[in-house]
Amino acid sequence: MLSSLPGPAMNVFVSHSRQNASVALALRERLKSANLTIWVDAMDLAPGADWKKEITKAIERANGFIVLLGPMPSPDDGQRVEWQQLAEHEYYLDPDKPIIPVVLGSVDLPGFLRTRQSISVDPDAPDLDALAATLQIALQNPSQTVDHEKLERGRAARKAALDNLKEYSRELERADVKNAALRGLK
Repeated sequence: MLSSLPGPAMNVFVSHSRQNASVALALRERLKSANLTIWVDAMDLAPGADWKKEITKAIERANGFIVLLGPMPSPDDGQRVEWQQLAEHEYYLDPDKPIIPVVLGSVDLPGFLRTRQSISVDPDAPDLDALAATLQIALQNPSQTVDHEKLERGRAARKAALDNLKEYSRELERADVKNAALRGLK
């Protein structure tokens, strides 16, 4: 039996593919008794709703994430949309935002999840009660799930990319000014 978390309920978004949907649903049932509101599209998406819009809203409302990976080597299209949202919001750069990758089998973590410590699970015989208990602890202690060295490297890489983009934009602007001046001479 999971113990209830102190304070207000935590909203947790579960990212999963069709291949691991049964694990997502089973975790939802096990974790909802722990003062967690678990959002899984199969249960929480209204029929006829705009899937992408509702996924985006659920991700924005979430203050914790469980990301199921595997057993297939690649996510399906639906999970790719979820991952794109997580990456665009840059939650992976926030050490206080719990993001827990759960690896079913042996798949590689996508780049944005490499800043986190993953939990490995045997896809043929997952102990979902033990996994739920581990996830509950991880959700309560997000900084313990972060690989701080990789997080700092990720932040540095993001800063370098933004600096390069700014410099490139300035170069384009200078070239536009020069070309406009040349067009004016004709």
